[in-house]
Amino acid sequence: DLRGKAFKVDEIKTWSCECGFCEGRKPRELIDLFKKSYSARVLHNSIVWDEFIRRIIEVYNEGTYEDFLESLMKSRTYLKAYRYAKELLRKFKLM
Repeated sequence: DLRGKAFKVDEIKTWSCECGFCEGRKPRELIDLFKKSYSARVLHNSIVWDEFIRRIIEVYNEGTYEDFLESLMKSRTYLKAYRYAKELLRKFKLM
């Protein structure tokens, strides 16, 4: 998924995705398809990442990239490190 969590196809019990590939398909159908077809998994992942990259470009153009980036950081440690790095960049006038 977009948070960097990998799934082992044999361990998938439920599925919830709104990407262009999964949209309109039932969760059970998708799970079975992913178990049978490597190509289906590749196509799904390609579409998810394409949609993610489009979103990154969109928020960058809107000027809200930093907010978007922070919203993706689920780990408090990463968020603190990111904010500290930004602070250092500003302090040393590198940003």
